[in-house]
Amino acid sequence: MLGWGLDYIFQSNVKHQSPELAISLKQAQGFAKSLALTAPELRTEQLSQFIENFELALSLANSDTLALPSEVMAELATNNYLILESNLGPYVLTPIDGSNQLLKMQLPTTPESANETLELALTIIFYLGICAVLGLWLIPLTRRLRLLNKTAEQFGQGDLTARVPRDKFSYIKPLEASFNRMANQVNQLIDDNKLLADGLSHDLRTPLACLHFGIDAAISTENPVKKQEYLTRVEDEIERMEQMIQAFLEYANIERQGLNLNKKPLDVDSLLLSLVDEFEPLANQQNISLALISEPTERSIIADSHWLYRLLLNLITNAIHYAKTEIAINCYLQGQTLVITVADDGDGIPPEQQSEVFKPFTRLEKCRNRNQSGFGLGLAMVARITEWHPGSIEVSQDEKLGGACFILRLPLT
Repeated sequence: MLGWGLDYIFQSNVKHQSPELAISLKQAQGFAKSLALTAPELRTEQLSQFIENFELALSLANSDTLALPSEVMAELATNNYLILESNLGPYVLTPIDGSNQLLKMQLPTTPESANETLELALTIIFYLGICAVLGLWLIPLTRRLRLLNKTAEQFGQGDLTARVPRDKFSYIKPLEASFNRMANQVNQLIDDNKLLADGLSHDLRTPLACLHFGIDAAISTENPVKKQEYLTRVEDEIERMEQMIQAFLEYANIERQGLNLNKKPLDVDSLLLSLVDEFEPLANQQNISLALISEPTERSIIADSHWLYRLLLNLITNAIHYAKTEIAINCYLQGQTLVITVADDGDGIPPEQQSEVFKPFTRLEKCRNRNQSGFGLGLAMVARITEWHPGSIEVSQDEKLGGACFILRLPLT
């Protein structure tokens, strides 16, 4: 557009403002009028006199022999002249009235060279315009790149909250989103390591104290029955420590597992039916009714079957631990989202604590109805697996059963 506009300005100035061109056009038109008044058989002789007297390159041409487009011939008829370019330079064609002949006159200078100052000025404007266009594109790009570099430096220096702010006019949105996602993952990994270290050190103190007490008591007592009782407690505490360490190590390695997901189409109904069949004996043993409310339909999602199984297993296990008499599992579509709910009729979770249950080492036994031996990692794993797919998980109070209701949302594709 810039080139077209400047070319239009140049051509307009050449045609309408060049004095040399205007004089040449008037000469050609004057010669054509003179030849129109001359008999056809004498035009060649008259043309020779014009060439000798004015020292101009003149010749006659037949309009029927010219291979010119109809649009160009229409311009010739409208303007009564036509400027063309040949190997010898520019020339003008002027029709001779009353005949199909045209007067061809070679122009002494080209229209471009007729105004070299204008040509130079427009050329400079053209390149300055290109620089301006490039600047309009590069300045926002370099600004965002500098901001990304500054944020990366801040993050590298220990400011783990540093993120690239969003800008709808940014040219590098995918790069900025990738950096923020990487920063979130690194921050989450560091937080998890801190939680693991703090949680492990905190939870190990009690069983270690019990071990010391049990061993000292077993050594000091002479009663075989008491000694066996103390040793049994020591064995129980050792088993609990093994389970604790295994759970902590499994959670510590879960982030690495998320990089090697094997996602493929998965029949959710079959998975839910198999889980219900698997947990039904345990639920019946505790006098709990476990029901899959939704009717089986052809629903499938792209997911890792192993980890989605672990996710639902943790939710159902959690529900069995806290339910009184009933657990309800529901599965339905909500637009392009698959919704799975697991609800129980336990005491539920207070609203002010519902956002905390998915954090590692969070245990809310005080607000539930049974003391449990978990380590507060099951629902944290549920939240992490949900992020991998990607989906969302939340907990609320079930309106029908009155207990906790975990709501899992997963995209169909």
